[in-house]
Amino acid sequence: MLDQINQAQNDQRQSQQAQQNGDQAQADAAARRAAERLNEARDIGDRMRRQDTAGQLDDLKARADQVGEKQKELEKRLKQSNKFLLFN
Repeated sequence: MLDQINQAQNDQRQSQQAQQNGDQAQADAAARRAAERLNEARDIGDRMRRQDTAGQLDDLKARADQVGEKQKELEKRLKQSNKFLLFN
């Protein structure tokens, strides 16, 4: 992602230089390349964010599973202790 941003900056500089030299076609081409690279960087950032969100959801699911297992264990122990109390 950083590579695309750096390349976009270089393309923008080239666009400015070409415009200063009076080469509008070259300036336009460099500006288009800069825009494409910024779009690529944005897409990479979006994918990274989605992957991070998916990882966080996996972590939450794992924690919920752990809590569920602890709850089942607690219920089992309570039932066993109630049976003990009833028979004594």
